[in-house]
Amino acid sequence: MRADRLRLIGMALWLFVSSFAYASSYSSHCQNIQTKEHSRPLTIAVRFSPPFIYEASVATQKNGGWEGIAIDLWSTIAECLNTSYRFKEYVDDENLLSALKQGDVDIALGAFVPTAENERIVDFTHSYFQGHIGVMVAKESGWANLYRLVQNFPLMETFFVLLILLLVMIATALLYWQAEQKNLNPLFTDGPLKGFYNAMIWSTVLVFSGQGSPFEVKHRGGQVLVIILMFFGVSFVSIVTALLTSALTLQGLGAQITSVDELAHKNVAYLNMLNSDLRGETIAEWLQDNNVTDSEQLFSWTQVMSALQEGRLEAIVHSKEEMQYLVKSGYLKEVSVLPITLEQTDYSLILPDGSPMTELLNRQILETVHNSTWHRRLERYVD
Repeated sequence: MRADRLRLIGMALWLFVSSFAYASSYSSHCQNIQTKEHSRPLTIAVRFSPPFIYEASVATQKNGGWEGIAIDLWSTIAECLNTSYRFKEYVDDENLLSALKQGDVDIALGAFVPTAENERIVDFTHSYFQGHIGVMVAKESGWANLYRLVQNFPLMETFFVLLILLLVMIATALLYWQAEQKNLNPLFTDGPLKGFYNAMIWSTVLVFSGQGSPFEVKHRGGQVLVIILMFFGVSFVSIVTALLTSALTLQGLGAQITSVDELAHKNVAYLNMLNSDLRGETIAEWLQDNNVTDSEQLFSWTQVMSALQEGRLEAIVHSKEEMQYLVKSGYLKEVSVLPITLEQTDYSLILPDGSPMTELLNRQILETVHNSTWHRRLERYVD
């Protein structure tokens, strides 16, 4: 009985400490927020844009059936505001912006990139997430990759590297043969041809594997050269191997796009959902500014996948985080998001122009995004 009583007391103390810690954490998140009573629930516009906003799974039906980075952010803000709200879905940004201007919507959640043009008609909050513009290409078959590797093998570079190594080995062999035959070293004095042959074998092993003993040579300068080659020979071969491996790896990456400059010579497209996507407009401007003038505008992921699979399109430029999420979730198949970043983008929420809540949300966003808890929550959505 006494043990049970002590256990109950311990559990009560643990619950008290936990609730106090939670209250302290909640208070620190909301300390700069002055709650304001609203006569009606806030209308929150949402637009499908994973991983920022997407439909919740059946097992996790909450927040009106939505989840994502922007939904998590708004849940935190709503707790601090102590206000009720309802979500209203919009399928394109044109109608969403119109609803904001007419006052039908109080706040819009999504992956909105601030632009000077839209700043004239709506208010953008501080950035809540730093995203990136990325590139996605179609995966190639094993034979196609092999053909690309053979076709683009750095033949001249490899030839020059091998030529340099051969010259180093010949020069090393000549030096040792000349120096050691004068010192009557039996390894190098068995006739000119055989002596040079032995010197070539010895220098090859030394340069490529670093295996050699300075005491096998009698000339003092030769001993010093052996030590130098033992160190730099292996290092040089390792560096050359790494460079060739890196070059071959890059050659095997789908459309071989490794820099911004290469996009200008590829069949590139960007995604512009229903011809009014704010990110689509931003990416289109970025492509123009970086001399990618012949990019194609597509309006759905179905069009993107069809164009990639048929070979009419070599790359799609879009939000890197969204493409990674769609590939990871299995929505997009047989494609790869390349490990390059074209530019950083800042995502914000939108409010009606001159909204009294803008400053309120800005303070809360700053409180939230600089908190370690927020960074841990982001790990659910981005790699």
